[in-house]
Amino acid sequence: FWLVRRFEHWVIKRLGWILQPFGENSLYVYTIQAFVIFLVHILLATFGVSRGFWIDTLITTIAVALVYLAVRTKFLMKIIPR
Repeated sequence: FWLVRRFEHWVIKRLGWILQPFGENSLYVYTIQAFVIFLVHILLATFGVSRGFWIDTLITTIAVALVYLAVRTKFLMKIIPR
């Protein structure tokens, strides 16, 4: 807690643009990410992709970008609670 409070201003200043939408719509983000993660794991298992560090990093970045895009475009906001 102390560490977060100590660097809160710095984190908000530099990463607030991505963290704030996730925090304001946390239930929506939690629900969407569950489906995104589920689909990614199913697709990877289906195609038998051998993964390494860089492939996992790329997949994770794409998954976070999809969730961010869903929050920004308000995709399914009428169905999934915020």
